[in-house]
Amino acid sequence: MENLWIAIGVGFIYYLAYVESPFIQFFFKEAIVIGAAIGLIMGDFKTGLIMGGNFQILYIAGVMAPGANLSVDSQLACCVAIPIAMSTGMGVEEAMVMSVPFGVLGVFLDNFRRTVMGYWTRRADKHALQANTKAIMFDGIGGPLIFNVIIRWIPVAVIVYLGANTATALVEAIPDWLMNGFRVAGGMLPATGLAMILVLLNKPFLLVYYVLAVVITQVASVPIVVTAVVGAILGILHVTFTQDKTAAA
Repeated sequence: MENLWIAIGVGFIYYLAYVESPFIQFFFKEAIVIGAAIGLIMGDFKTGLIMGGNFQILYIAGVMAPGANLSVDSQLACCVAIPIAMSTGMGVEEAMVMSVPFGVLGVFLDNFRRTVMGYWTRRADKHALQANTKAIMFDGIGGPLIFNVIIRWIPVAVIVYLGANTATALVEAIPDWLMNGFRVAGGMLPATGLAMILVLLNKPFLLVYYVLAVVITQVASVPIVVTAVVGAILGILHVTFTQDKTAAA
């Protein structure tokens, strides 16, 4: 029964990530928030927060949606991989790799949602001609919310409920050489996410800061939080000393 409530709670988190409310939606768009919320539901806030923080780095490029089109559904990836990883004791790297297919699947799911949502728009136009305000309210709010429950809340709850019980056997069946490959790939994914941001910025000279971050965290074994603080300071100094003095005046 406990697993069922956990699955329902995680499905609700994914639902909130796409609910039509900017204050709620954008809050639950962040992987670190999703991880912390899942940690609270599963009674291990610290692990959930750590998982969410690592996923935040992985999907830092995925939160961007050029032209309102998702490049990856990081919310679905987090809502599936984090609770399963916490339930089975899976490492962060393996959980990251496991999340990738779900992130891609979420893009197709969102495209399907957009296609179906056109139905409610046509209904609203029809009811507007009839001056049926109650029906218009349902077409614009009630119907889409119910549809989101069906395609977001319920599927994630089912996946988490079934996955939490079967993931342990699946992980144990994975050969050691493949698991080691997952760890290596998972360690590379966050760096890839940060590199994608630099490419999108189209400022090659910023790569020096990226290389510096890799050296500090990997070679000097400095905690990533400390590296982030150093990066923020360097960012402030960079902007301060490179901005156009004439424009600033």
